Amino acid sequence: MSRNDPTETLAEQLGITAADLRERKLLLGIRAEEEAELLRLRPSVELMVDDIIDAFYSRQLDIPAIRAMIGDKDTLTNLKRAMRSYVLDLFGGDYGVEYAERRLRVGRVHGRIGIPSKYYISAVFQLLSVLGQFLEKETGSAYPPPCLRRLLFLDIELTFDTYIHGLTGQIHALQEELVGYSRELEEVVRERTVRIETLSRIDELTGLYNRRALSESLERECAAAERRGGALCLMFVDLDDFKLVNDRQGHATGDALLKTVAQVLRMTCRVSDMVFRFGGDEFCLLLPETDGDGAAILGERLMAETGRASEGAVSLSVGWAVSGPDTYAGPEDLLRQADAAMYADKNDAPAALPRPRRRGRRTARRQADPGGPAIGAPAAPG
Repeated sequence: MSRNDPTETLAEQLGITAADLRERKLLLGIRAEEEAELLRLRPSVELMVDDIIDAFYSRQLDIPAIRAMIGDKDTLTNLKRAMRSYVLDLFGGDYGVEYAERRLRVGRVHGRIGIPSKYYISAVFQLLSVLGQFLEKETGSAYPPPCLRRLLFLDIELTFDTYIHGLTGQIHALQEELVGYSRELEEVVRERTVRIETLSRIDELTGLYNRRALSESLERECAAAERRGGALCLMFVDLDDFKLVNDRQGHATGDALLKTVAQVLRMTCRVSDMVFRFGGDEFCLLLPETDGDGAAILGERLMAETGRASEGAVSLSVGWAVSGPDTYAGPEDLLRQADAAMYADKNDAPAALPRPRRRGRRTARRQADPGGPAIGAPAAPG
């Protein structure tokens, strides 16, 4: 059974050929003699056809559901006209593919307007009963002749073929719609999953990457730096006395200050640098291809820009560690050493590694560790 194709007839869509129709008639016992008998009865039927139709619809209108489906006089008139052609067709004597095509169209109409199969079958039964009564003088019995019963069984076959074909078409259409909907849903889920994954790496307050993103990025960048033989700097930045801001001016002021610092860090860094909120008032900067000297320069700029942006409301403690290009530290070691350098700056006390010597003004410096990466912290005023 093929899909709906407007360039094909219903019979072609359903694969009903002359050979198929001959087999169907043979299975129902419709032979040349039965077809000839139906043709012989045609003159009598032509004389009585209007009375046959009136009697048939009189019975149909006794059924409330069918009466409701018909609805009005004009519809009934049109139905009677179509039924008259159908009845005469039953006695036409030619039951080939063209006849089958006409029956299939009837089935399609019934299917499209949603006539339940029980009402269609009952209508066939009523039609057989009415035809039997009107043909009693010709056949000698009020029971419908076998040739007519067999032909109507063929009509039922063809009608239900179109019912099934229509349902199959609806199923295919629904399947295609469902596939399309599934694809759309998968895309929505994919997009939302990506968004959720992205949001899970973003700090809600500042819009910077969060600690989880730092952990993932640090591991990746450490491996990349060693692979390319370059340097990687991890810088820690901490706001001095931030707790006092929250305690004295409120958390709203503190949040605004964190956003200001985050903006300064983002604007001061290069496109290739990554800025993270480590937690609370601590920030981390991951700086590819940056050595200690470059970190010192950036540290000074960050202090100056933060002071201007906050109008002197906050100062920074800054420390860093550099991995490569001579020796390379793992992510945890690099993180520990950068954190230690920042706290050395904040506390103005010796870190785990030697502090740089002081200068006459606060500036960012670094101290090379002979056994590992360089670490650094800004010097305090002399």
